[in-house]
Amino acid sequence: MMAPFVRLLTVLADPWINASADNDHSLPFEFGEYRGSEVAVVPRVEDGRLVTKRASWIVPTEALPLESADNDRDLVLGMEEFRARHGIPEVVFLHQLGGLELMRDGGHKPMWADLRSPLSLRALRGWLRRDTHHVRVAEALPEPTAHPDRDLSGAVRATEHITLMHWSRTQEVGE
Repeated sequence: MMAPFVRLLTVLADPWINASADNDHSLPFEFGEYRGSEVAVVPRVEDGRLVTKRASWIVPTEALPLESADNDRDLVLGMEEFRARHGIPEVVFLHQLGGLELMRDGGHKPMWADLRSPLSLRALRGWLRRDTHHVRVAEALPEPTAHPDRDLSGAVRATEHITLMHWSRTQEVGE
């Protein structure tokens, strides 16, 4: 719905925004049809080996087993049971689904979490805003065991590729 140059400026201003219609992100108004009182599954969309939308679970925040645990052991065991019941992977990205205030204060940015880690679960508990009623839990792809890069001992390693762009300004705009 944006002109091409506005989409480019939007992406440059906030790299977490993907202004393409074929994207995999969470804006405040997305996933409205899945926001009920139960966990809803949004299936993965793929074309052969190309994944265009990750599998997601839209979870009411009160369904997350974060507040009832008194210690790390109970926290991890509660999340393990929750994950197994809903088919949620161990490593995920989480997005708070809320109003426009999340867009203004950066709350729309995803959080990476290992749902087997008490540290990750405590961070998740602190990250969630009180006014967030649903969270999108999205699979992290590739899964940790499927990373193609290996270190010298053969262990799986994730690789992040960073690209920087620069162009020289040889003339002023309008010349």
